[in-house]
Amino acid sequence: MKEINKEELNDIEKIEKLCSNSGEPVYINNNGKRELVIMDINYFKNIFGPIYEAELINKGLKQIDSGQTKDGKTVMKNIKDKYKF
Repeated sequence: MKEINKEELNDIEKIEKLCSNSGEPVYINNNGKRELVIMDINYFKNIFGPIYEAELINKGLKQIDSGQTKDGKTVMKNIKDKYKF
């Protein structure tokens, strides 16, 4: 786990290297307390991507359970009628 002081935030190249080389977030300290986290986009996607996907799946399952779905034939007919193809 990497940590830097808030005074080091000016050195963006250093922070980018820390994030990409370590593969983990960099914590920003202010007076000895962690106050911020900076992370590489790949780390962010790896951590939060599956959470986002799970939320979408749960939303879809709730829609199925509550009857908020249409069968595929009806949907395709509506699209064809709407766009005249």
